[in-house]
This record gives sequence, C-alpha cells and structure tokens, in this order.
Amino acid sequence: MKIVSRDSGAKLTKTELLCVFAFEGAKPMCPPGVSLERDILANFKGGFRDALRTDAVKGPARRVLVLGLGKPADLDTERLRRVAAMAVKRAEAAGLGSLVVWTSGALAKKCAGAGVALAEGARL
Repeated sequence: MKIVSRDSGAKLTKTELLCVFAFEGAKPMCPPGVSLERDILANFKGGFRDALRTDAVKGPARRVLVLGLGKPADLDTERLRRVAAMAVKRAEAAGLGSLVVWTSGALAKKCAGAGVALAEGARL
C-alpha cells in the first residue's frame, strides 16, 4: 500500500478512495469540494469503528470511506491508530493500491499526536 502524507490545506487530488472521519452524531469531516449523498448518511451513527463506503456525489474522490470515531470525549491516539489500520485494510480488501486519509485541523486540536497515531495505524 502506497502511503503519502500531504498538507490538509492542499487541494485534494483525484483518488479512488478517500477516507474521512466522523464523530458520533456528527456529519463526516470532508475536504472542501467533496459531497456525499444525504440519504446514505442518514443511517450512519459515527460510533467507534462504524464504517460506511459510498460513492462521492461531487469532488475528486471516486469513493469515500467514512469511519466512526465515537464520542469526541473518548478520542485518543489509540482510537486513531485503530481507524487508520481499518482504512488501510478496507482499501487493500478492495484491491486498491492507494488511499487518501483526510483529517481536519479540528481533529488534531482534539487529540495531541493525531498525525503520528494515524501514520502508525496505517503501517500496522
């Protein structure tokens, strides 16, 4: 699996699979320009390790994998490691050679060491 790190402020490039995160009861944190179908999201709760894969309605991503983080108060580096590992496993199971994991700055503010934890999880 090819893993690339980019600044989240940079424009998202074309990708087969984009992974984004959502807290319990909240909308997924998508990069600007990426839209998902509302009807599909209606049943997604955002509990820890909940997963939903869907086609993107708009944007450079063909498909989007939404992974639940659970309650914001429960977020820690171990949860981030686990969801990053989940994202890579899902991409590999789909036969994809690459994956874009996108996070917002808000996630890093909620959990110190978020970037390192995501990178570690992706390598598991």
